[in-house]
Amino acid sequence: MSPFTHWNQGGTLASFGWTEVEGFKSGKPLAPVWLAVWRGIAEPSSQTMAHDAVFGVRVEVRPPYGHEPVWGGLVKGIVDGVICAFNAHTDQTVLPEAVTRLAKTLPADSEEIDGYLRRRDWAVLGEVYRLVAPYRSGVKWDPADHRCVAGEVLATPAEPGDSRWTIRGKIFELTR
Repeated sequence: MSPFTHWNQGGTLASFGWTEVEGFKSGKPLAPVWLAVWRGIAEPSSQTMAHDAVFGVRVEVRPPYGHEPVWGGLVKGIVDGVICAFNAHTDQTVLPEAVTRLAKTLPADSEEIDGYLRRRDWAVLGEVYRLVAPYRSGVKWDPADHRCVAGEVLATPAEPGDSRWTIRGKIFELTR
């Protein structure tokens, strides 16, 4: 039985286990979540969705012990970060500058970031012309999130001693 009223949950397109999110800031979680999913133990499917197919996302988030986050400001960035990890960037003209800017804010070097953005073998949600592009003094992300029609972001209680943000989740097919 699907937890969604108007959708039936299909097969899992990708999943990842508990993964530490380095550099998580309450105002800008997208890029750190994207990097964490890439660095974590992710299991993408061997299939890519049709360009008009819809999907759902389920993410569990565990904040550091004793931290009481304001969840409303985090949900979209967390979901978009997960979605971005399973899209591939194709526009090579903006990539060098976007990668340079990301390397200034993420705990990763330019080569690692560039490699993740170019990889198509994890792109179960498809390719995006400009997944990330320079914008003002930073970057803007443009994932295929318009096809995400259902989702859950669940706060999971931290255990005493947990000092870091961690996430786990999956992306799955949906049908009516």
